[in-house]
Amino acid sequence: MISPLFNWISIGMKTAEMLASSAQVIGHRTSRMMLAGPRPSEADRREFGRMGQEKVEAAIESSCAMATSFFATNLQIWSRMAQTQLSAAAAMAALATSRTKAQAIARHAAVVRIASRSPLTTQQASRAAARLTAKGLAPIRSRAVANAGRLSK
Repeated sequence: MISPLFNWISIGMKTAEMLASSAQVIGHRTSRMMLAGPRPSEADRREFGRMGQEKVEAAIESSCAMATSFFATNLQIWSRMAQTQLSAAAAMAALATSRTKAQAIARHAAVVRIASRSPLTTQQASRAAARLTAKGLAPIRSRAVANAGRLSK
């Protein structure tokens, strides 16, 4: 229970850092645009061009990171499901070939245990969602923080 909570707290802290950095960068760039007026300098044009390019790059990196994480997680879930189905099939075959009442009861309990297992627990789902969110946030956050540091000089 604690692990998913820490994952989400970490994401919240990184999001707050990103938002604070973004506000700083937006304020700096907006002021710079207003001061530049209709004829920005070469340095201003580079900075203004950089704004659009870095947003596209961050969005692409974020999407790719999230897609990779999503597919890896789905592969793990499908693998667990296949393992559960194979175990259930073997347990049902064993139940069907029981020779005594005691053997049938024991084997039935095994079938019930296997059937009650979930291929994805709530904790695992929360961790996977946090991992997906962190992967998507990282490229955007890193650019916002780097820009805040670079532009504050």
